[in-house]
Amino acid sequence: MIDEALHIVSEQLNQFLKLRFDLTENMVTLSYVVNQDGSVAKDEKNKIIFSLLDISEEVYTNGSGQYRNTPNGEYIARPNMHLNLQVGFFAYFNPSNYNEALKFVSAVIQFFHSKPAFTQQNTPILSDRGIEKLQFEMVHLDSNTKNNLWATLGAKYMPSVVYRVRAVLVEDASAQGYLETIRTMEIDMEIQQSNQTRKSS
Repeated sequence: MIDEALHIVSEQLNQFLKLRFDLTENMVTLSYVVNQDGSVAKDEKNKIIFSLLDISEEVYTNGSGQYRNTPNGEYIARPNMHLNLQVGFFAYFNPSNYNEALKFVSAVIQFFHSKPAFTQQNTPILSDRGIEKLQFEMVHLDSNTKNNLWATLGAKYMPSVVYRVRAVLVEDASAQGYLETIRTMEIDMEIQQSNQTRKSS
């Protein structure tokens, strides 16, 4: 679901930038910032690299499951998963295009200022992807945190902005169906083993 959530955001941001600057090509690419060998992941410059930096789960202790019916019987569905994602938008531009880098980073900020929340109402495709909501909040990084970020990425500083995304992911019906199938197979195997034990005794 995370891949689909970030892909949707990338597409919407690209549409915004195309309209804002009268462009025909995508300016945002969902990618690593740096490859494993330390090289910049994108060969093509003058782009905004959109990258996932961290994932953590926000646990709701009062969350409770709900009973649901399937052809294989009743089960307790887990409550929706709440994730905190940290994402970055990095302006990977030629040094001579520094002003352009600042312009596009500013446009990214404007986009999320105008649309800080992606919901099933203003972004209907989310409902088809099992996503209830994506809430964006800009993250202030102090000097030490910035240094640690760029050291972790293994890249030189680029004009950039980091956001915390509170993502609410609804239950994945296909995954639950898969788990129910496994559960049914386990029960069938237990029954077979029990029958074999009775016959041998």
